[in-house]
Amino acid sequence: MIAEQSPKPQRLALLSLLYKFFRLAPHYAIPMYFVYSTESGENFIMLAISALIGIIILPSILLGHYYFTYKFADDELIINSGVIARKQRNIPYIRIQNINIQQNILHRMLGLAQVKIETAGDSETEGTLDAVTSSGAKQIKAKLESMRSGPLQKKTESQTINQTENNVTSQEINNISSENTQEDELAQVPPRIQFSLGIKDLAKYGMMRFRPIALIAMAWFFSIVQQMSFFNDKIYDSIGNDVGNYFSDQSMLLNLTQYALWIAGMIFLALLFSWVFDILLTINQFYKFKMEESNDKLNTDYGLLTKHSASIPLKKLQLITVFTNFFIERFGFYGFSIQT
Repeated sequence: MIAEQSPKPQRLALLSLLYKFFRLAPHYAIPMYFVYSTESGENFIMLAISALIGIIILPSILLGHYYFTYKFADDELIINSGVIARKQRNIPYIRIQNINIQQNILHRMLGLAQVKIETAGDSETEGTLDAVTSSGAKQIKAKLESMRSGPLQKKTESQTINQTENNVTSQEINNISSENTQEDELAQVPPRIQFSLGIKDLAKYGMMRFRPIALIAMAWFFSIVQQMSFFNDKIYDSIGNDVGNYFSDQSMLLNLTQYALWIAGMIFLALLFSWVFDILLTINQFYKFKMEESNDKLNTDYGLLTKHSASIPLKKLQLITVFTNFFIERFGFYGFSIQT
């Protein structure tokens, strides 16, 4: 008897090295900016710190890629990771609930994708493959779905064999064959779109979705711009001098009134920019949102810069929650969450 060969471990795409390097690039760019934009004795210290970070992080990227492997065993997906502290994740196919594919703007530029695997009884991602090729991500998703349905098919086949061995009647055999025929017909049914969102709907929803994160993001952006040397030297100082000279020529009451109006105007502009930024964030997040039913699965696709693709088996749905509030309900908007 010839023993079956063990499945060969696979590694992530080689371009994932470049992807991880670009992701870490801002951590180098910011210290280097301050090194070359300031003239002080601290330059050498910041340069030494940046070099030390590079010496530690760059080899860790290479070693992390080499020691990260995954393989499809008979009953489970095995993921090995870690350089110093080794970790092994064993994910049984039968426990897999959702398989999500995500692509941010950097993924799409490099032709890569991220595969996230969620299991029963775990609200967080059980396994992540970041990053594989776009075509490889689709193949991994299809393979996991087929392996996930494998145990159920084996169970059904076993039950059918047992029934045959126990002298099932011809009528029962006909019922079983008719059920299989119905399943084949269902498999040929084209996808049906259950829900979709257009740009106008997303813009309206974004107008009512003011979030503090947008205001914080705008404040962070202005704080970064304010620290730039060209802004302080040419714009910020000139505005401060003009306002100071203007106030010195006016009465105290008029000064306070003008200053209060100036502050109110700046707050209004900050809120306005944050509001517009939030609308753009909403459009980016749910761009071309589409939910369709296909082969007893609920598929969703959406996203502009970061694309999301998820698949949820309808048989594993446990809870659907619909929520809204008084304000957005008047405009016909609701939200819902799905738990498996």
